[in-house]
Amino acid sequence: MLPLAAGNQKVKMARRLARHRRDRVAEQRFVIEGPTLIADALAAGLRLDYVLLAIDDDGHPLTDPIFEESLVAHDVEAYGVAKPDFDGLSSTKAPQPALAVAPLLIGDLDAALLRTLAEPFVVALVDVADPGNVGTLIRAAEAAGAHAVAVTGDTADVFNPKTVRAAAGSLFRLPVVVFATAPDLARALAERSIATFGARMDGSLAYDQAPFAGPTALLIGNEAHGLPADLRLDHRVTIPMLGAPESLNAAMAGTVLAFEVARQRRARSVDPTV
Repeated sequence: MLPLAAGNQKVKMARRLARHRRDRVAEQRFVIEGPTLIADALAAGLRLDYVLLAIDDDGHPLTDPIFEESLVAHDVEAYGVAKPDFDGLSSTKAPQPALAVAPLLIGDLDAALLRTLAEPFVVALVDVADPGNVGTLIRAAEAAGAHAVAVTGDTADVFNPKTVRAAAGSLFRLPVVVFATAPDLARALAERSIATFGARMDGSLAYDQAPFAGPTALLIGNEAHGLPADLRLDHRVTIPMLGAPESLNAAMAGTVLAFEVARQRRARSVDPTV
């Protein structure tokens, strides 16, 4: 039988972390919702502080026994919370029956780039406001082979529960580096000789003609306003479109660009003259 956590400090902390960025910053902790994401975190080597499990009226967890066994195998403390109380912890209308509290994942750009012999590839988010877009871009960056994601400006909190869900586990595997301002980010990339490619509606270079095989940083801007006009860029790239749409959603545009980087690098690995 699980120890109960109703009303104790662990439940109160989880509730604060799920709801408020200031508490995530103060505690240097965030929440991971659902057995699948928690399992992904454990597989990636993330150490969890503890896990809360929804329980039925008889005190039995509502999760799969195999998941519970994995918590024991990873020496994770687990506590039971009555389902009505547990449902109040989550930010979703239909919560999954498990929630973990874990330390924030603080990435380092140089450490991320040292992990690979390939040309650096960074996806950078500048003032991307929607947590779902931020999470989707982190997921797309990992899928396209990026070595790190950088966030800056007024970009939504990487550890917002919606962001964590949208990243679908990529947040646990791909380093995410935070810069205070966009100029700080631009300087860091320039110091490491990483060319910056800004996604802009008025870009002069079609994305499939951009030289992405070398050290590359894709910069994706705010959903409504794009990248700051005064931000230093080596290249301004655009995605030519047919039909009526004026632009693509930030997450869609970033995904298209990231996979073009991946395509060019695959082509170069087959033929180095490409």
